[in-house]
Amino acid sequence: RPETSTSTDSKAKTAIKITDYVGTFGSEVSLTTQGRIVGDDAFRSVRVTVTQYSRTVEVLKGYDNTVDKSQQFTNTRAAYDAFLHSLANLGFTRTRKPSFPDERGVCPTGNRFVYLLKENGNDIHRSWSASCGNVGTFAGASQVRQLFQSQIPEYSKFVQGVQL
Repeated sequence: RPETSTSTDSKAKTAIKITDYVGTFGSEVSLTTQGRIVGDDAFRSVRVTVTQYSRTVEVLKGYDNTVDKSQQFTNTRAAYDAFLHSLANLGFTRTRKPSFPDERGVCPTGNRFVYLLKENGNDIHRSWSASCGNVGTFAGASQVRQLFQSQIPEYSKFVQGVQL
């Protein structure tokens, strides 16, 4: 089933069903798009985070992910429910054996994408992919990225001028 997978943590043996987190107060999903590998002063990432109460877009600067600018919008439980079910249908938690242990340094002239499900600040599921080939642990559909961007009104305008 596309909505379940085993965690990328080898110690965990239970399947993750993302739709179980619809009514969970402290749950959130995020997508971080990391830019090409450049100097710390020029490195940028864009993170979209969705909870049942809010949708947030942030431009992060440097490798320490300092928030450069952000914008937040309200959300509802019904919208979060629809979003998580859409992510489930697109295989958000599906993973595969990685080509590399993590995304650091992979695809240095392209983008890396980090997919995260958290509950009360704890990582429940984390996977990643890159724009330069079939690498990473993420095994879901590429439409997941567009789905996250679609959560933010005028996403393109917000990230305009950000050099990833």
